[in-house]
Amino acid sequence: MRVLAAVGAGALFLIGVGSAARSFGHARPEDPPRVRLLILLHDAARAGFWFGLALLFLGYALLERPKDATWVLVLPLAFAGIRLLTARALVRSLPPD
Repeated sequence: MRVLAAVGAGALFLIGVGSAARSFGHARPEDPPRVRLLILLHDAARAGFWFGLALLFLGYALLERPKDATWVLVLPLAFAGIRLLTARALVRSLPPD
């Protein structure tokens, strides 16, 4: 079971690296600074979500008592909340139709 958790942590880490690499070109220079900051936060939270899940799986794989790693679950939840808030702010910053 620990090997499976370690493999899962590695896979989630690679997803996080891919997510971070894909998000580098999303902000355009002509966007206002506020929009660029929101896009940056949104993309960083997406990568952080995957890294947080990878850390949770790694904790389950490496710790003597895996239940001690359950507090790490707060990280992906916090990053998901940041993504929701920044997405809402980005939608509100769009010009009206």
